[in-house]
Amino acid sequence: MTRKIIGACKGIMRDESGQTMLEYIVIVVFVVIAAIVGFRLVKGIVSRGTAKASASIG
Repeated sequence: MTRKIIGACKGIMRDESGQTMLEYIVIVVFVVIAAIVGFRLVKGIVSRGTAKASASIG
């Protein structure tokens, strides 16, 4: 299975349009990772703000 994947990646790397497609895939993966990290950070900030607000009211 991994040999087929490696062979496909080598085939893509040899083709110029495949290289461009591979670059787009890498960019999308990095954007998705950054979005996940960003959402987790925002979620933490919001939950802390909510906790502070509820503590100040109570």
